Amino acid sequence: MASNRKTASGVRSALLMIVLSLGLSGCQSCRTLGERLGLVGRAVPTVESEVPQPPVVATPLQTPGPVVQEKKVSEVAERPTQPPQVEEALKTVYFDYDSSVLREDARRTLDQNVAWLKANPGVRIQIEGHCDERGTEEYNLALGQRRADAVKQYLIKSGIEESRLFTISYGKARPVDPGHNETAWAKNRRAQFSRY
Repeated sequence: MASNRKTASGVRSALLMIVLSLGLSGCQSCRTLGERLGLVGRAVPTVESEVPQPPVVATPLQTPGPVVQEKKVSEVAERPTQPPQVEEALKTVYFDYDSSVLREDARRTLDQNVAWLKANPGVRIQIEGHCDERGTEEYNLALGQRRADAVKQYLIKSGIEESRLFTISYGKARPVDPGHNETAWAKNRRAQFSRY
């Protein structure tokens, strides 16, 4: 008899726990069910005392992995796309010996560079003037500057804002071809571009 009473009490407690866990304790039909089972107005035993708990198994501590923050779609969309590298997009122009006058082939190359600069208005560039190995260091620094300035003036006349253009002369300090003949020298008499 006591066993039946204990079983009935356990069933009533289990039903009440189900009703409470579903969050339905405030509804009328649940209250009626509780009254029929004799659970309304009575103290309900706690879960720990009626329901056996599984044993707690200790697990080794795990080191959390790196925290990865998700980017919002708006943040990704707002990030400006990077234009191609200036050094790849803008072509080098070449000069005759001891000259800073732009040749016809140099003007055609600069016209292509102007089109790219207009398509990428946020890019600022440095125009580097270079010379071959002949002549003194001081003379070649001055000649390299005249070459860089000639290119800068051509770009300005073609519609590129002066505030985007910066010049520097490396004279003969940075040859692209270390040779000591006309083929190497022709490659070294140049103006080339880099991002500023």
